[in-house]
Amino acid sequence: TDVVCKDRRCVARGTYQRAGLLGLCHISVRRCRPWISAFAAVRQAIRARQKLKLHYDGTDIVVRPLQLDYWGRVWTCVVWNETSHEFNELRADLIAKCSILPGLFVEEQGKTLADYAERKITL
Repeated sequence: TDVVCKDRRCVARGTYQRAGLLGLCHISVRRCRPWISAFAAVRQAIRARQKLKLHYDGTDIVVRPLQLDYWGRVWTCVVWNETSHEFNELRADLIAKCSILPGLFVEEQGKTLADYAERKITL
């Protein structure tokens, strides 16, 4: 994914040519916000109910993405972690790699957003 920056704000764009037409500079994702391409995949997976394979904080995990939250300066993603069998809140800026896995997941007791909210209230 190409990233276009203007006034220190980054947005994903198609190609260098499109960026040139907009009068913006073109740089690589790694120099700006490396998680920006993963962010779009996470949003897509939430809508389609697809599992993700993430390289997060130095480890590979498989998750069911449930919800994205914005906390002022940080985006987090609530997930059911298939690797550790528990809910996690992952910081979007720590996602190094993201790939959507084939197939859909169905809601299972104990692995839904409602279950996460219930657990959070009881803690």
